[in-house]
Amino acid sequence: MKKHLLFTVSVLFLFMLGNILTNAQFAQIPNHDFSEWEDKFLMSKPQGWHTEVAPEGVSSIQKSENAVDGNFSVEFTTVEDLKDEDDPFIGFAILGDFNEDGPIGSPWENTADKFHFSARYDVKENDAALAVVILYSDSDPIGVGFLEITGNSDAWETFEVPIDFTGGTPTAADAIFVAFLSSAIDVVYEIVGVTPGEYSPVVGSYLNVDQVYLTLGEDPTPISITNGSFEEWEDVFVYEPVGWGSYNLEVSDGLLPVTKFDEDGVSGVKITNVMSDWGDLVGVLFLQDNDFVRGVAYTADAPPAILISYKYEPTGAPEASLYVTFYGTRDGEEAEQGGGWFPLEPSEEFVQKGFQLHDFDNDFTPERLRINLWLGENNEGSVLYVSNLEFAEVYDITFRVNDQDTGSPVQWANIYIEGHQWPWQTGDNGIADIPLPIGNYNFTISAMGYNTYTGTINVTENDDVFVLMTPFVPDPNELFIDINDGDADNVYFEGDFFSANITLPPTDPAIPDNSELVFSVVLFSGPDTYFEASEVPNVFSDTPVVSKINGNAFSISGDIGNNDVTGVIGLKITGIMIDMGPGGMVEQPLPEPIVFPVFDTYEYAYYSQQGSDRGMAIVGVSIPDGDITSHPHFSQIHDLYNTDEGITFIREDHGSIYFPWLNIIDNRDQLAQLSDGLNISAAPNGQGFFVEVDLNILPFLQSHWVDVALGNIPEGTAVDDIMVVRTQFGETGSPASPEANNTDDFYLEDGVFSFRIHGGFSRYSLVIEDESVSVPNAELPSVSIFPNPFSNQISISSAEGIKEIRMTSINGQTLIQEHMDGKNSIATSHLPAGFYIVTLVLEDGSVINKPMIKK
Repeated sequence: MKKHLLFTVSVLFLFMLGNILTNAQFAQIPNHDFSEWEDKFLMSKPQGWHTEVAPEGVSSIQKSENAVDGNFSVEFTTVEDLKDEDDPFIGFAILGDFNEDGPIGSPWENTADKFHFSARYDVKENDAALAVVILYSDSDPIGVGFLEITGNSDAWETFEVPIDFTGGTPTAADAIFVAFLSSAIDVVYEIVGVTPGEYSPVVGSYLNVDQVYLTLGEDPTPISITNGSFEEWEDVFVYEPVGWGSYNLEVSDGLLPVTKFDEDGVSGVKITNVMSDWGDLVGVLFLQDNDFVRGVAYTADAPPAILISYKYEPTGAPEASLYVTFYGTRDGEEAEQGGGWFPLEPSEEFVQKGFQLHDFDNDFTPERLRINLWLGENNEGSVLYVSNLEFAEVYDITFRVNDQDTGSPVQWANIYIEGHQWPWQTGDNGIADIPLPIGNYNFTISAMGYNTYTGTINVTENDDVFVLMTPFVPDPNELFIDINDGDADNVYFEGDFFSANITLPPTDPAIPDNSELVFSVVLFSGPDTYFEASEVPNVFSDTPVVSKINGNAFSISGDIGNNDVTGVIGLKITGIMIDMGPGGMVEQPLPEPIVFPVFDTYEYAYYSQQGSDRGMAIVGVSIPDGDITSHPHFSQIHDLYNTDEGITFIREDHGSIYFPWLNIIDNRDQLAQLSDGLNISAAPNGQGFFVEVDLNILPFLQSHWVDVALGNIPEGTAVDDIMVVRTQFGETGSPASPEANNTDDFYLEDGVFSFRIHGGFSRYSLVIEDESVSVPNAELPSVSIFPNPFSNQISISSAEGIKEIRMTSINGQTLIQEHMDGKNSIATSHLPAGFYIVTLVLEDGSVINKPMIKK
């Protein structure tokens, strides 16, 4: 019965924290320190009845002075929800209550078999107003009366609804449930056990009710119910911060979701994730105007940042988020123009954090501002305290990172700023420019071959941060491996060059310099398990080059072979060849063989534990021939036993195939066969356009779906000119080949044709004909998503209305899910560079998927 707008799930925003400059040209957030509170009049409601109390929907119930007998009656109207036009607010009133099991009766000890009321109505076509009565005995329903009202009547009409009893005859009741609704919804039909009609809510449906009572038999004497004449009304007030809204009225008992706090000299707003009367967690606070409409007018310059002071105590995994978005006019319609979203990290003490707002057009002037704080869909009892929330300036902070010993710049150092999800990186000159709002920030800098640097910066103006990185010196008593092949890859494919420097721990007797090693290449399949050299002959395509030892250190390098057994490169040293002079070489065995996996020391100092599962170099994972890469780049993965699911294989200028469920470690043996079982081609000559997966080689792909994009489609080709056909692996497709019946979501833009395959892989080819060929099971509206690649914004041009947009990362995580509400663009600057699947849900219910790349 109750409709909640957990709007924060579908709108993308961004938040920041700290102090504010007094000379800023932007306007400030109303009541940003939450010092002003008030009892705000919300509505009048009939006493004893439950009604809509969400601020956006209170207009669905009104007190009327047009009455049958007396002074007042009650009016119900189905009104539009500005956030979701497909799910309007329905005017209703309930005598009784609800819990997770359904309706609950209000105490009422009587016997009756007929239900009466007077009504005026104007119910729109394809809709029906509803009247319900349920009688109970010992909490069990014993009788039900139900009526659908259609059409219209300006004059009062009297309705008599018979009550059907489970026992066949009227039975004494001890409780009663009564409900009136301006529109038909399925849940009411389920409650009364009636098959739903062909009705659905229509905005504007109207029902005016008065004089509700019951009777028994032929006796016309009214049996009254609580406030059945609707003469008694109460004004509803809600205690909230001035300029802010909540769901306080949806919690009738216990702790309210939004309250005022003042402790230890700090005051502000306390948001608690509590359960509403309708079974939803409603730990939400949102900016609203005096008419209870979300957001406020904003006509000043767009602010560069937002600051927040908070304390957050979740009961489970943290879900609290801060959202902000600015709206302006584009092409005559309101459109989102900037803002962003950031999660809040737990903190037992008050902290300040600041973040930069994004995606404002150069010529953009905001017109409306929306801000929301939300504790999430889970973790009842989580608490967020906020003492300040205000806009602020952003300063340019230049990090200059140099080698402490030589003074030379440290290239490609990762700079992690507390509160920011993704790092910045220095360039060739060792410099990174980072915009930050005022405030204190902890930061960490890591670079290959250097000890990790940690520090704190107090941002008050444009400033430089000078950092001297100390070169890492391995513990002479520990084994140390440094991979130095340039890319510092963690995953090595067939033909990749591999090079590492290895320093052994001291031995007794000491190993003389220039000694030759007696070693074999092994392959670790787990932290403590490895295959001997005889079991894995092709870790390297040829015998790797191993240098002589010098100062207990040596190097190994070579090209990776196509190994059928995947795992982590390892070495087993069984002895040392010592040069004894003219007498020749003498092998001096080590006391115990040394067997160790080769680690990648990128970002980490060193690993003393043999068999560590972090930073391992994995071999044996192959990809198809040609210029094909993976995304994310394997060199960016630092914990190969904990990789996210989802890999995209991209062949430049050809296309891509996205496996949303694929995990490197769990599927490393199968991935080793990809060179034989996967191919991507999108050249308009030669083999044509196709993607193929050989299930004889890769049977683990059988039951999964993938998204495919094939490029280089000739200019002038229409989507209806392309047919997807399915053939056996290696068999060329043609117009005579059978059409694929397990593909959909066809889309063509900028020379790229994308579609989804639902299992049953083989070769899927695109056949482009001169005349239009109907694509099965797909009617594609005229929709354009651009640009591709994109950077700070994605725009949409569509003849059909867009209901929702979603952006999914390559590991299947939904990063954006937003109801468009007439907008034709979304902000994307907060997303990192990479490959994304953009999904559009149109107003007619059709779905379009398009792979896109952020540069």
